[in-house]
Formats: sequence, structure tokens, C-alpha cells
Amino acid sequence: MSSLRVGEMRTSTAARSLLLAAGIISRYTRVNLLKTQDDFDVLLERITDFVYAEKHSRAPVASG
Repeated sequence: MSSLRVGEMRTSTAARSLLLAAGIISRYTRVNLLKTQDDFDVLLERITDFVYAEKHSRAPVASG
């Protein structure tokens, strides 16, 4: 990570912000490390909820 260029750094920061806003706490979430379809479905649901909320200008609902 020490060799990140400015554009990559911006992308990394934006991706981290997106994950945090969607309730995904680990910056290192990798789709290929999700062990089950259920894990993937939860990730997809959180991202979908976040995108929907952004489109409709309201904060996403945090799931417990």
C-alpha cells in the first residue's frame, strides 16, 4: 500500500467511505473471501440499501 498513487488513494478513500456508510466495518472486505452465499447476500443487501438510500437522499437503515 505504500506505493499508492494519488488517484488510487482517492479511490481507496471513496471505497472505504462507501463500505462504512453501508455498515460494512472492515476496509479489507473481499468478495472472494466470503465463505457462504448467505455472506455474499448480506453484503449485497447492505450495498443495495445504501445505493437506494443515496438515490433517494436519505440515510440508510443500520441493520443489527
